Amino acid sequence: MIITESKRFLEPFHEATLDLQGHKSSIDAVLFNMEVLLKHYEDSKAKFVENDHLTKCIEMGWIVLEKYYAKSESTSAYVLALLLHPSRRLMHINHFWKKEWWEAIRSSIEAIWASYSSIELPERTETVRDHEPTPYQSLRASINVTSKPQVEGDEFYRFINGTPISIRITALEWWSTQSYEYPRLQYLAREIFSIPPMSDEPERVFSSARRVLSWDRARLGDELLQQLQCVKHWKRNGHISRIIEPGEAGIHGGDDMELL
Repeated sequence: MIITESKRFLEPFHEATLDLQGHKSSIDAVLFNMEVLLKHYEDSKAKFVENDHLTKCIEMGWIVLEKYYAKSESTSAYVLALLLHPSRRLMHINHFWKKEWWEAIRSSIEAIWASYSSIELPERTETVRDHEPTPYQSLRASINVTSKPQVEGDEFYRFINGTPISIRITALEWWSTQSYEYPRLQYLAREIFSIPPMSDEPERVFSSARRVLSWDRARLGDELLQQLQCVKHWKRNGHISRIIEPGEAGIHGGDDMELL
């Protein structure tokens, strides 16, 4: 009985771990999964209230998880990942956090945004039309609300106070299409959602770099090693379709190509 119930209790932990792994996972999943598991602890304490053994085990695990949860919620990057996720935003924090938690970290969040809010944006180039629009096309454009100037106001607070929406892609992919409505906030969001939630991927890259930098290639410089690892990682994860062959675009072959 205890073994069966223990297995069922641990299943959400296994799924949460898998959710945090892989190259498509990002830092936004850390606090969210912790909150999922904390709710799992609370539900389990009520479920096994008459089982002293399981109740004590659950309470001990809850204490450990809550300790790490308290540390992560005071880190700006984790909080920004919740605020800038299209499916969560400030509504998630208002619903699940105590008010004093948000007030304690708010000034740090605003300071980070202040360093991005003044970024100088590149000038937008208008699309050159091949021909003059027809009267019908002009009429359509005049009532197209998507072509109107974006809503005035601070990008950050305009976004986090908006209504959360469901997305079928990653938050990083979603933000890659938001340069028009949130031109400066996009820079911050892309940096936040590029942070891996676990160290497994960096550790794999580190081990891969050691295999590239063997004893007979010890003269490889830092810059070249970094370039090789980036290309190798992009190729493996499908970000580039192929590697330019020796002789193409003036690139010479040799040992550098063999390392990939």
